[in-house]
Amino acid sequence: MGWVRFQHVNQQMSHRFFMNITDVGMGAEAVKIKEKLPRWLGAAISYFWAIIRTIALYKKRRIKAFNKSFFWEGKMINLVVAKGRYFGNGLGIAPNADLFDGKFSLVIIGNLGLLDYFKNLGTLRSCRKLSHPEVRYHRCKEITITSADSQEIGIEMDGEYIGETPINLKCLQSKITFLS
Repeated sequence: MGWVRFQHVNQQMSHRFFMNITDVGMGAEAVKIKEKLPRWLGAAISYFWAIIRTIALYKKRRIKAFNKSFFWEGKMINLVVAKGRYFGNGLGIAPNADLFDGKFSLVIIGNLGLLDYFKNLGTLRSCRKLSHPEVRYHRCKEITITSADSQEIGIEMDGEYIGETPINLKCLQSKITFLS
């Protein structure tokens, strides 16, 4: 599972645990839009509409993502920190994610446009790696994500909008025991 420290929507520093995926950028904006849609639309239509609207309107943000052995800075639409492979109603964003290996799968989606998103939708649905120069995959146990230019960047955690960057994430291995 993952542990995060972040700036909560009430502007206070907070911390939480998550099981699947936390992301910054476009994913958080899509969740905010989805939360405002009527429930009778259903999850598939709501997510699809929220993603399309967000891609069309989202202004790319500059971020810094780093730990002791990794540094990335650049313009992005989404940075995903995953333990599970899927999010957003069946998008296989992190094909190399492993729930039991003690590491996050980090997916950086850089300066990608609407056309590129649609071209790669089938690949995302089938949970395969995207082969695009603006998409990067990494593995890590810890990561810090901040805005590179002081703009607010939203955070989504397991389908819920929780706040803005900065955010620190740590992968906690073997912290929950399941009975079988």
